[in-house]
Amino acid sequence: AGSTLYELASLSIPSIVFFFSYNQKKATEAFGFYGAAVSVGHYEADDKDTFMNLMMNSIKTVCADYDRRLEIARNANCLVDGLGARRIACAIVDCK
Repeated sequence: AGSTLYELASLSIPSIVFFFSYNQKKATEAFGFYGAAVSVGHYEADDKDTFMNLMMNSIKTVCADYDRRLEIARNANCLVDGLGARRIACAIVDCK
C-alpha cells in the first residue's frame, strides 16, 4: 500500500494490495471498500498460509477477469485527481 497505491490509482492500474505497517491500513481498506483495489490485508498476519492463499486466489481471479480489472481501474482513478503534487507545491510556495 502506501503512496504507491495513489500513484497506481492515478494511472488506472488495477491492483491487489496489502499493507506492511498499520499507517497504511486505512488506505488499503478504503481502496478495497470502494472497489478501487483488491485488498488482501496485513502481510504480517499470524497465518501466513492463509494470507498467501488469499493473495494467490486474488491474483488468479483478477487476472482471469478483464471486466473486473477495468472496474478496479475505473474505481481507482475516480478516487484521485492526479493533482496532489501540485497542491503540495502550491502550499509550500504560499507558506513562504
